[in-house]
Amino acid sequence: MWSEDVQTHQEFPRKPTDKSFAELENLVKNHLNPRPSSIVYRCKFNSRFRQQGETIQQYVAELRNLSEHCEFGEQLEKMLRDRLVCGVNDERIQRRLLAESQLEFKKAMELATAMETADKNTRDLQNGNPSARENPRRTGSQPRDQRPTKRSETATKEFEATKCNKRMFSLWRPVSRCR
Repeated sequence: MWSEDVQTHQEFPRKPTDKSFAELENLVKNHLNPRPSSIVYRCKFNSRFRQQGETIQQYVAELRNLSEHCEFGEQLEKMLRDRLVCGVNDERIQRRLLAESQLEFKKAMELATAMETADKNTRDLQNGNPSARENPRRTGSQPRDQRPTKRSETATKEFEATKCNKRMFSLWRPVSRCR
């Protein structure tokens, strides 16, 4: 009796000739390789955070892999956007994404990737990476940080505004030309 209940529960016919080959093949495939639970995959998807050293592109690729069995359907883009904002693990990027009132996934990806690239370039410059310091558009005999700037030279000199007796730091008229 128990074996009959098991066979009925698994939808196996009492005789293999009662069903077509395609139906039998489908039953065996579903039995041996069951469809993954969307709840389990949604839990994995919603608990995924960006790891240390993982780029935004890698993080989103992993989110897309996890979302394969989540059955989000039309909501996939919104779920990816929400998970990107919540799981980015970078306060500055997260704050910028949250500041957008109408944020779509594509725009969130562009903003996060641009900010990540800017951070990387800034770190490279600060660490003295010579390849990051080169600017192919720059043409000049001296590097930018060694050139004197007019602002820095004139900012310490004393200037006056419009009246001779009022001396202040301004860029209008030097004190020596006061009448």
